[in-house]
Amino acid sequence: MEDIRQRKYQLRKVMVNGDVPPRVKKDAHAVILEFIRSRPPLRKASERKLQPLKRNPSPRDLLLDSIRQGRVLKPVAPKLKNRCK
Repeated sequence: MEDIRQRKYQLRKVMVNGDVPPRVKKDAHAVILEFIRSRPPLRKASERKLQPLKRNPSPRDLLLDSIRQGRVLKPVAPKLKNRCK
């Protein structure tokens, strides 16, 4: 591990039949273009079907919905009503 950290190594060129392989000779741009061309073609945007968007309600919408739904109030015993007078 120390050899790698201190860079005490020397890489040798790979030779195939006495010559550098053509894959190594290609520059990065050509390699990237070849990769892009090898991929399957993309479908047109008009042909693609997107999933419907998930609606995340805002806190304001949640509050308004809870107000609209209303609540069922607990029944109050009659003797507690007279006590407030």
